[in-house]
Amino acid sequence: MQCIANGGNFTLSFRQAVTEPLSFNSTAEDLQAALSSLSTLRNVLVYFSTDFLPPNGTLNQIRPSKEKPYEPANGIFNSQDGNFVYNVVAMKPNSTVNSTFCRTDGQQVAILSFEYTHGNLPAVQVDTSLLMDFDNDFGAPGSGVINVFQDGESVLGLVSILGTTENALCNNRGLCDTSSGTCACFDDWSSSDGARQGKQGFTGDCGYRNVEHIMTV
Repeated sequence: MQCIANGGNFTLSFRQAVTEPLSFNSTAEDLQAALSSLSTLRNVLVYFSTDFLPPNGTLNQIRPSKEKPYEPANGIFNSQDGNFVYNVVAMKPNSTVNSTFCRTDGQQVAILSFEYTHGNLPAVQVDTSLLMDFDNDFGAPGSGVINVFQDGESVLGLVSILGTTENALCNNRGLCDTSSGTCACFDDWSSSDGARQGKQGFTGDCGYRNVEHIMTV
């Protein structure tokens, strides 16, 4: 998401659940807290492009490891069709973990990472009727803009990705008792924490492999 404004407030919504009004100068932490409070989302993560780079794997980007010192520290590998494409990303001056979402120069991007809400998700909706831009407009309510990019759309060199996780009953690793809403997991599978790369947890989803298998030939 890209916010172009310097006054007022806005709301975000996901699957009809709406946040409380958020100030134009909200931080990534503010947006994350507001979105995570929605009943339709669980533990969404928010990063700003002018803050430090997000963790490996966000937007399918994998930064070079220390084991490959010949690669510049500011490089990014972007996996496309199984091939690694090298893409140099300039380090940003004055990087901070306290930058604000809205800027009138359009040089800020909020990256939303849905770690626990699976499937190809709909876009976050925005209400900018009380958002104001005093630099590019006259500061009237609604003059501020929030652009939302999804499913491969890009902004400032950042490419959004189509959700590829599957939303399957019992993770296809158990049988669902529809009368109680519980899973009877197959052997070697138990409950995970619901994340994309799930660890053991309490969701009852049969998403955690609890036995290591050794294949012999």
